[in-house]
Amino acid sequence: MVILAYIGGLFISFVALSVFLLIGIPPVLMKFISTGPRSRPGGSSEEKNVLIIGREISAIHFLEDVLKQHQSGTRVAGFISKSGDGSLNGSLKPLGRPEDLEEILNAYEINEVIIAEDEEDLNHIFSLVERCIKAGKRVRVASGKMEIIREKIKFGSYFDNHCIDLSAPVGYRFTTALKRAEDIIIGSAAFIAFLPLMIIIALLVKTTSRGEIFFRQLRVGKNGSHFKMYKFRTMYSSTGMDDEKRKKMMLEFMKKNKSTGEDKKIVDESRVTKVGRILRRTSLDELPQLINVLKGEMSLVGPRPCVPYEFENYESWQKRRVKVLPGCTGVWQVSGRSSVSFDDSVVLDLYYVHRMSVFLDLKILFKTIPVMLLSKGGR
Repeated sequence: MVILAYIGGLFISFVALSVFLLIGIPPVLMKFISTGPRSRPGGSSEEKNVLIIGREISAIHFLEDVLKQHQSGTRVAGFISKSGDGSLNGSLKPLGRPEDLEEILNAYEINEVIIAEDEEDLNHIFSLVERCIKAGKRVRVASGKMEIIREKIKFGSYFDNHCIDLSAPVGYRFTTALKRAEDIIIGSAAFIAFLPLMIIIALLVKTTSRGEIFFRQLRVGKNGSHFKMYKFRTMYSSTGMDDEKRKKMMLEFMKKNKSTGEDKKIVDESRVTKVGRILRRTSLDELPQLINVLKGEMSLVGPRPCVPYEFENYESWQKRRVKVLPGCTGVWQVSGRSSVSFDDSVVLDLYYVHRMSVFLDLKILFKTIPVMLLSKGGR
């Protein structure tokens, strides 16, 4: 308990210090950061033309929710569906099919797109999202496929609690630069604060079992680049399983996870050291990743980096999670970790990709504290 209290104190101290340093940013910029992606095309007081994409029933229900809002200056131009025809009791007119999206956006001067697809696959939904973003339009999703976001994320802004904003962040380059400054400030403070603890852990790893102190593994970084991620070694050194055999076993396990909807890990408890069990449960084995952060290979917050052969077997929509730097912690880690299915974990990661900001990062970092101290989901 003393060690856990020490860890918690260090974590709170370096986050508090980092927040104090960030307060030095001019108030105008702070206001911009806090509002984040809300100020987007179509977000002004001028009249907005809204397009709904979805099957007819979904469009009807969502249209009713929109009309209840009585938002001044908002006009629903129509809807598009796979069939490209049909009517919604005369209230809306069909404008075409999804393959005609770009032409429709221009022809009807659409400012905002609402995707109301409950029965479509995630690849289809995120493909539509990307096309809308590329066209410079605000895009929101009202779908049961996004239920995990409403269930797990207790922060962020929603539209009538039905629609999740997945528009591209305003000032992406500025946000990315500010996020890098955050990584350097908080990462440096964390590295200094945790250095005594890391030295103790390194000595325990080295003296209690044979092998290297650090475990280095090739991972997939931003835009599919590769880098070596550092962790404290938690398993006994073994030559009993070659890389190809382990790769085959991991791929079979991934297929099983997809078929069952789970996201379990392969954990051979017989190979985990006594010190390793503690490190895994508290996520202290991941402290060396602060080195990756300072090197610019990772960020403090972001999607977890996968190994190359896992990435090769991702579906196209799942590969979108590498559009930003991978993180030491993220939305998935503070939302249940191993208790969240693989597809849901990717949906949470993609929510972060679209909504990332310094304030969102700080909220996730604060949520990481109880996850570490209470060993939630760690194995």
